[in-house]
Amino acid sequence: MREILTWVDDSMHTLDRRRLRRRLWLWRATSWKDFRRIDSMTNRAILIGGCGRSGTTVLNGLLSCHPEIQVVDIETSAFCQTAYTEQVDLAADFRLERVYRRLVRITIPPSCTRWAEKTPKNVLFARRALDYLGPGARFIHIVRDGRDVVTSRHRRAPDRYWVSPQRWIRDVAAGRALETHPRVVTVRYEDLVHDLEPELRRLCAFLDLPFDERMLGYPDTAQVPRSEGWVPRLRPISESSVGRWRAAEHADAVEALLSDQSAVSLMRHYGYLNSDQP
Repeated sequence: MREILTWVDDSMHTLDRRRLRRRLWLWRATSWKDFRRIDSMTNRAILIGGCGRSGTTVLNGLLSCHPEIQVVDIETSAFCQTAYTEQVDLAADFRLERVYRRLVRITIPPSCTRWAEKTPKNVLFARRALDYLGPGARFIHIVRDGRDVVTSRHRRAPDRYWVSPQRWIRDVAAGRALETHPRVVTVRYEDLVHDLEPELRRLCAFLDLPFDERMLGYPDTAQVPRSEGWVPRLRPISESSVGRWRAAEHADAVEALLSDQSAVSLMRHYGYLNSDQP
């Protein structure tokens, strides 16, 4: 009882009433023991975001290999619920209960101390989300060569591309604006492909977690279940996914991207173009 009263007292002094509401939702949805555990994991939440087709799925799968991380099994859009609508409201309320609904339905291994949620457009809302979740939360921005992104074919419509140049520019610029945030780290997809272990060690250090060799067993050691949030199976990381934009069939899409000076600036910033390239 004393623990309950302490929690209520702490919550009543929280300035953000939405934070209180999400804790009350979780309290009502599960046992006191599970509430305490998931609430503690939330205080150390990991959010993943970046432009679509940039490797958010791969990154999420890699994190799922770590015994202390429980990944949420779908893209909940809990922190970016308006991002996929025509009118993006960057001040929209967060819907953390969408994360909790998934977590209370699964058996979380005893070793897990935090959860991770991957929705690409988290990148547009990351600063607010980190403020909302508290000082223990972290955000990982993953970026990929824009030429490979805008020439990625849509899985359900292979006759068209998945991401427009404008979307790549907007999402990557949002991630770049967070670079100086102490609780944000940027990962290049290509660095995961070419230098997997050093990058994973860097990520674990950022997350205040010990590196675990099981992460190198991806995708066989991944704990991401099949769901509507991801492709049916995770594929091994392959160098064949880098530089596909060079195929002649993609020339027009690449030209459209590089005709925008904002795209060129971002490409140079992340090391995809030399300073003397147009």
